[in-house]
Amino acid sequence: MEIKSLRKSFYQLYGREDPHPVEFYFAPGRICLIGEHIDYNGGWVMPAAISRGIYAAVRKEDNKIVWMRSQLDDHDLVSNLTNPIQFEKSRGWANYPMAVLNELLQKGYELPGAEVMYQSNLPVAAGLSSSACVEVLTGYMFAEMAGKPMDRTELAQMGQKAENDFIGVQSGIMDQFAIAHGKKGNAILLNCETLEYAHVPVRLGEYRIVVLNTNKQRALHESKYNERVAECRAALALLQPKTGIQHLVQADPRDITKYIKDPILRRRAHHAASEQRRVQEAAAALRRSDLDTFGYLLFDSHRSLKNDYEVSGHELDTMVEGAQQHPGCIGAKMSGAGFGGCAFALVKKDAIESFIAYIEQYYQRYTGRKGTAFMVDIVDGVTKLVDTKKE
Repeated sequence: MEIKSLRKSFYQLYGREDPHPVEFYFAPGRICLIGEHIDYNGGWVMPAAISRGIYAAVRKEDNKIVWMRSQLDDHDLVSNLTNPIQFEKSRGWANYPMAVLNELLQKGYELPGAEVMYQSNLPVAAGLSSSACVEVLTGYMFAEMAGKPMDRTELAQMGQKAENDFIGVQSGIMDQFAIAHGKKGNAILLNCETLEYAHVPVRLGEYRIVVLNTNKQRALHESKYNERVAECRAALALLQPKTGIQHLVQADPRDITKYIKDPILRRRAHHAASEQRRVQEAAAALRRSDLDTFGYLLFDSHRSLKNDYEVSGHELDTMVEGAQQHPGCIGAKMSGAGFGGCAFALVKKDAIESFIAYIEQYYQRYTGRKGTAFMVDIVDGVTKLVDTKKE
């Protein structure tokens, strides 16, 4: 997406005449390479920022009025920052940026008014973290406009808090952290408990990452996401008195079998513990450029998410099963919280065209839905864009 087209849309909506310049920003979406549903269980995860995301054009105003427009919505949000900010269901997507503005105000930021236009090339509600993306993007650019740029870890924490407290989704910090700390050509190995992290080189060689969009939208606050969080807490409560572990990812499989009798809670705990092992093995495989092992771990992770955690569903399973049958693919899994959304696959560069045609046909045949597939690169985190052709 070019700044030129974003600038044109911004001027069409808000006009040209204004003493303040228009600034441009980009926040990437993210895929979780491996480590789903262990961020809120105190574990290590491995996400990466991707080359599709959300762009914003913003112009500071000498008042306290914020105007926001998304290309996906045909009406403006208008808010006076001198008034208390509260969740309003009718506000829809705009609750996410407003949640962040509320957090900034609570932190003592003197926020200016602004005119904002968001444009995205992320699929809607597809599990590529569009909500965390707009949170981090909004926080980054408003903190800059207020003259107090925010530390990237603090920015991620603020986005998570906004989603937990204002939106009501008890998400972990993985998505916001990946979008804030992304690094081109690298995954992020992140300890969600301590926020210790390291960048892990992803040297794909002759392979590329292809996102597989089921086009089945999901919304975490309407899904069973919070139910899974509660189930993990219940499983941990059964194990802690017997084993002394602090987080579910630390559980020994033998203790899970011994102390958890409920079959559902047992499966949830097995996923958390086994996925933690897979994350560490995947990081080691990437560091030695062992893509065959990495691909195997992706397939294994999806099996666990399907059978033990039960968050995939027919559409995601069909994408992964189809990918597994293509000779150019060495690994695939769902990405994100599940319940719809996207998977991704590692595909040989010279087989991508045939793979995309095949997987879209396979998916439609077995689900009756039209899916889409597209290649992405691993990129840097949220950033201000340089406008080299100002008008």
